[in-house]
Amino acid sequence: MWLSKKNLKAEYDTELLKQTESYTYYIKHVENNDKDVINEGEHENVPFICMKETDNCESEEQTELVVSLIEETNTFRTYECGDYFIYESVKGVSSDEERLELVTNAYKLNADYIYSDVDNITCDGKRIAPFYKPCFSKDTAKCFDYFSDFYAVKKMKSKMDIQCYEKISHIEKVLFHYIIDNNNCNPNEVYKLNNKGYETSDFYVSEIGIQEDKDCISIIIPSKDRPDLIRTCLAGIEKAKIKSGINTLNVVIVDNGSTDIHKKEITDVINGVKQRNTGISVSYLYEQAEFNFSYMCNRGAKESTGKYLLFMNDDIEITDEQFLLKMLYFAKMDHVGAVGCKLLYPGEERRIQHVGITCLKYPGPSHKLSTFSDDEVLYFGRNRGVHNVLAVTAACLMVSNEKFFKIGGFHDKMKVGYNDVDLCVSLYENGYLNVVNNEACLVHHESISRGRDSASEEKLKRLDQERNLLYERHPWLLTEGDPYYNVNLAEDFLDYRVNVIPDFERRDYESLQKQEYNAFVNKAEHAAQKANAVPATKNMFMNVEEISRNRNFMEIRGWALINKKINYLYDTFITVMGEDGNFYTYETVPVKRDDLKEVFPEALNTELSGFFARVPASSVKLSDDGELLRCGVLIINKQTGKKYYAGFRKADI
Repeated sequence: MWLSKKNLKAEYDTELLKQTESYTYYIKHVENNDKDVINEGEHENVPFICMKETDNCESEEQTELVVSLIEETNTFRTYECGDYFIYESVKGVSSDEERLELVTNAYKLNADYIYSDVDNITCDGKRIAPFYKPCFSKDTAKCFDYFSDFYAVKKMKSKMDIQCYEKISHIEKVLFHYIIDNNNCNPNEVYKLNNKGYETSDFYVSEIGIQEDKDCISIIIPSKDRPDLIRTCLAGIEKAKIKSGINTLNVVIVDNGSTDIHKKEITDVINGVKQRNTGISVSYLYEQAEFNFSYMCNRGAKESTGKYLLFMNDDIEITDEQFLLKMLYFAKMDHVGAVGCKLLYPGEERRIQHVGITCLKYPGPSHKLSTFSDDEVLYFGRNRGVHNVLAVTAACLMVSNEKFFKIGGFHDKMKVGYNDVDLCVSLYENGYLNVVNNEACLVHHESISRGRDSASEEKLKRLDQERNLLYERHPWLLTEGDPYYNVNLAEDFLDYRVNVIPDFERRDYESLQKQEYNAFVNKAEHAAQKANAVPATKNMFMNVEEISRNRNFMEIRGWALINKKINYLYDTFITVMGEDGNFYTYETVPVKRDDLKEVFPEALNTELSGFFARVPASSVKLSDDGELLRCGVLIINKQTGKKYYAGFRKADI
């Protein structure tokens, strides 16, 4: 079938745009907006017909909306539109069409206050760096003004503090554009944390007003066979107690079966704490049993005397001696459920392990920004200040005793995984907001005690079962998603990026079998074997750079091109030997490569000449050590059907 060069070039340019400028691609192909450049222009009155609900729910009335500029100061422009005022920062720009969209959504949602997502626009008019915001987050709002750059409010309520509005809505769409310097601006720095002093010890001491009888904290530490970790953990707690001024503190160590030697060492550590008259009471609950984190935490909570419970892993290193105050400040609030803190991996790199848990539909609960450096501000302050999140890790989690038992504690059918997420979601369902305070920062030597959950197929299977149980208990997570995670953001990554996923990065990508080229491939292989070599067709160059096993698939990566030709005219396929000795051909997806143009200057349009394929391992012949025996690359001209082939044996890789 004849395919025009024009259409093939358009497909190529679209895929290249997706892999190089994902936000521009999103604007054009997801938002369906060809205008990736915004011009400020004049503010004109634009009529628009809006369907406005009346008190009679069976009828609607039409309202003509007109946007009118009524005031401009050195900080804000104010517009009037129907029953709403629109406020936009003078640091950016929006169009009348976007202002109307804000107000029409306010009418539809009957919102008292409504705000939108924003992005940044360079001096030459290029839209970059979108900030896809969360739903209204009460505690985040106190330290981070992320909502008042572009918003609409009902006229009668325009002077109220945002915390006083009954219905605050959010449009998950970019309707406002900050104007930034092309060459001298980090978009993340556009949003400054308006920190209220949360990071200072004086603030916490003065604001909390510790009452010893009422504010007693019980620290519950599940542990087994790690007296060294218990010693380090208790030493850190002692220092934190002195620094915070909290005199009423008790620790409950829950042991599910340490050896006699380790049990004695743990007892000696506890006796040492008592002998030093630290003022910390320590209980030791010993019971030989299988590891069940939920059961151990629940048991420790029942034996606790504190009004506030702090669940802490024994592999937490207390590097912030004020963390108790920083967590207690929020745990004392009536509307707050669970409180977490920032956790870093050990080492000088200051890599993030936890700044809150995001509950995603497809991959499941995720530690966003995990492994990223904490030395810089990430995604508009996500690793700074205070944020409402759906869940925090129980590696270090504080909650009031009353709220914990109100929801039934940890679900003990979740023995290892997702029990903290289940607890936090249950708190959220009961009307409480969960908080991560990034100003409280500790080091987590993750999974030292019990090993990683990905260490075996058995652990992975158990983890899958516990994740399924989480969604059975809270099915709305799969239908509605995490309210603090914008629908415009991709789910399958640890960073925050626009929801544009090239095929080679999709988890659900699986190569489709193409058997119609078997005869050609077998003929080419036969000729190569007779010559005791597998030469490439003239002008065809390729390299298979990586072959790896991933669960049930062989993942194959490399590049292939035709020199001195227009490479967007060609499709690339991977060929592998099957159990029957025949070769089977699978489609690949293109991957951007920046290095090929320099190596092959005469080849045209080589930017997408990288390839990736995920081939079912069950359909290919593997060596005894699980590797491919033979593999090849087939390139086919989309217009003429001409085929080029090159292959190699396992020993050639």
